[in-house]
Amino acid sequence: MINIELNYSDWKAKVDTDLLSHFSYKEIGTYKLIAIDGPMVYLHELDQDNDLDYEENYLINANKKAGNYYSREPFATKVLKNGTKLFRRKHGKKETIQANTSKDIIFINPYNSAKVNKLEIIDANALDRIDLQVLDTPSGTISTIPNYMLNQFGFDVVVADLIYSDKSDYDADLIKDMQVKITYHNDSNIDKEVGFNIIFHEVV
Repeated sequence: MINIELNYSDWKAKVDTDLLSHFSYKEIGTYKLIAIDGPMVYLHELDQDNDLDYEENYLINANKKAGNYYSREPFATKVLKNGTKLFRRKHGKKETIQANTSKDIIFINPYNSAKVNKLEIIDANALDRIDLQVLDTPSGTISTIPNYMLNQFGFDVVVADLIYSDKSDYDADLIKDMQVKITYHNDSNIDKEVGFNIIFHEVV
């Protein structure tokens, strides 16, 4: 999951706009707020000055049964519950990876908001490996650190020749300029040209 710390105004806006379920608990007299949207987790530690606003407007909807936090919309749907629409966008690259070396292949999300749930590797060497990471934007929009690794989803994943496809039932949400980094490990003794496709679903 990708954890994102938000100020209270932004946390409320995310919960209200995307109709997110959330839960809260108190630790040493302070509310800890958590809103979940698939792999994205929005966090806030409430200042006591905001306790009354939270208790009057949000607490009643907190801590519903656990299943609510992981309920996902059917990803094939064209229109999401908040009225936005999905448009499938497929991007590809070809890269040559030198023998017995690794190379980073980076896809930058060009859309203001997008979901991603599928990766294809074309004509790889059988038993080569990949790592898959999600990076912050080059300006560090989320973490304040440029290109910071927000999460890793693939660890030495072994690929097949011809076509290797990995599709997740849980779509990941990306803001503009967030990056998907594929590190390809060529474990063979020959250079190899490999194709990479990624499926974005632009949210409009």
